[in-house]
Amino acid sequence: MWPTAILLTASALLTSAQNDFDAILGCKQYTITGPSYKNPNPYFALDAFQNVLDVEVAGLKIRTIRLGVMGSNDGVIRLAPVEEPFQNTLMDEIVLSGWKNTRNAVRQYVRSSSSKYSNNVILVNQLSGGILSPNKPFVFTLSIVNDHLVTLSNDGEVLPFLQYTDTGVLPKYIGFSNWNAPVSVFYDCPPPALPTPPTTQPPATTTASSCFNHTGGSNFNQYSGTGFNHYRNTNWNQHSGTGYNDYSGTNFIYH
Repeated sequence: MWPTAILLTASALLTSAQNDFDAILGCKQYTITGPSYKNPNPYFALDAFQNVLDVEVAGLKIRTIRLGVMGSNDGVIRLAPVEEPFQNTLMDEIVLSGWKNTRNAVRQYVRSSSSKYSNNVILVNQLSGGILSPNKPFVFTLSIVNDHLVTLSNDGEVLPFLQYTDTGVLPKYIGFSNWNAPVSVFYDCPPPALPTPPTTQPPATTTASSCFNHTGGSNFNQYSGTGFNHYRNTNWNQHSGTGYNDYSGTNFIYH
């Protein structure tokens, strides 16, 4: 009993882990092992993403990308108008579950180098609910509406868990950083996989319009023609003969 229970528990844990990481299949990965908040981390052009989605809905221009963050705290995402935003560049910074995995924040500032910024303006400051984990990725969709409204939504949810508007920043490049703990960022992720259809087919049913209905007799095995809808009415002469195995024509009166 105990070995079976242990095996079942181990199997369940393995399945759960595999499912957690299925969400980032096909993503690119950028891992930061040491503190890099003041380092010149690279920025990636959103136009170059293979899985960026641009649509227009009801006059709204919407760009969406799918991302994942794995770490104990402080997943930092930066949106900038240029590839090297170190020359007094106005830009936005999103902090996911910072302050010991407790708060989300968005700040706008002017960055004069990789390590210096000024004119800090807080756009969002809210509880995060401990969304980050060092053991599994937190996956979400980042949408940019009409170039200035930014929303973040969990996989499978419509309403965003974070949003802000900054009319001064045009997000064309994205960069990633951390604070005091290792962070892996998964970016340019494909859309979520569709649910797998069931492999079993429902049982076949027989309807009144079928050409193969029950005759009530014996030795009548197959009727491959048309016109055999019901044999218990007054328009057919029914007899109890045997030995008729296959009728491939129409309107047969059998004996």
